[in-house]
Amino acid sequence: MTVPEGKDTQAVALVDEGRTMVERAEAMLITDQASLAVAEETLSEIARLKKNLEERRDFFVRPLNDHVKNINEWIRGLAAPLVQADTILRNKKLAYAREVERQRQEAERSRREAAAKVAREAADAIAAGRTPEPAKPVFVPTAPPPVKGIRRAWVHEVEDPDLVPRQYCGPDDQLLRAAVNAGVREIAGVRIFEREGTVQR
Repeated sequence: MTVPEGKDTQAVALVDEGRTMVERAEAMLITDQASLAVAEETLSEIARLKKNLEERRDFFVRPLNDHVKNINEWIRGLAAPLVQADTILRNKKLAYAREVERQRQEAERSRREAAAKVAREAADAIAAGRTPEPAKPVFVPTAPPPVKGIRRAWVHEVEDPDLVPRQYCGPDDQLLRAAVNAGVREIAGVRIFEREGTVQR
């Protein structure tokens, strides 16, 4: 859907009214209750115009958003088998990578045990006054090469929040805001102050 500039009469009228409101706001002086009442009434008019303009925006955007949503859902449906196949193969790849890592650790353990045995036998021979025999070749199983494309990273998961040290915890802004809204005015390490602003109903 295309919106040619200047073709939507309602939007154009709202823009014209907006320019008028800028002129009125710049010219307005608030010096007493009467002029304050005029300003309050003008703010209400501005709020109404903003609401009307938002409705025009929604009028044009909603069909486009709905169309995009439908396309995204359609594509997700088409991609579902591919996502499933991808997940299946990635899980199998991870399982194989874990088995390769297990075999690598087992081969490393066998190598260390064989080296320790040779060193122990040599030490026993020397202690008995014998010349250590040449070390015999020891078969150590070879692990398959590492699987490419596997990333390992240390991650965390909080199991008991009460046991987490304070230096790893941060103030909860949502809880602080709720406490201040409930009337709390003193919290250690927090500055609580009143901020002024205008509210238009």
